[in-house]
Amino acid sequence: MAAQKKQLSLDANIVFDLAGDKDFAHDFREIFLSKGYALVLPPTAVHELHVVFTDGDSEAERELARTGLTHLKQWGSPKSARMFSTSAFRLGSIRARMLAVSLMW
Repeated sequence: MAAQKKQLSLDANIVFDLAGDKDFAHDFREIFLSKGYALVLPPTAVHELHVVFTDGDSEAERELARTGLTHLKQWGSPKSARMFSTSAFRLGSIRARMLAVSLMW
């Protein structure tokens, strides 16, 4: 039986920090990816990013959310196709599923 990859569930704040080019966030990501973790972004975090992107209070906040949503794949591990596990995307709405699929592929 193959060993299951360890998963670390994140919230939207780490994605905002990555989008804001915070060194600690990129160090965190690199350390956990190097230790073999799959970084998982739950549906609620994706939804939070999407809400801020569409209805954020400031242009800067909306831009961070946009950057976060569009860079998820780029921030992925070189050993895997993507940073965030698609198993976390069991979303209820068609709109949310379409968003998740567009971000992942």
